[in-house]
Amino acid sequence: MLDDSVEGFVVTAIGNAVFSEDGWDQYLEDEVTIWLVHWLLETYFLRRLRPGIGFLIAFIHQNLLINKP
Repeated sequence: MLDDSVEGFVVTAIGNAVFSEDGWDQYLEDEVTIWLVHWLLETYFLRRLRPGIGFLIAFIHQNLLINKP
């Protein structure tokens, strides 16, 4: 969605494809778009953590979703 660059934040190709005026879902009305944004955010943060910590966070996150009371 956004990339950090020398000039500041710039919109990525996927950000333009989704949110531009003629984009796929500029108002986030489709559940698939919300899932895509969630997946992009999760993978962005997990890639920046050490692999062991990333796995632990993913494991805890998955167990909290599966074992909801």
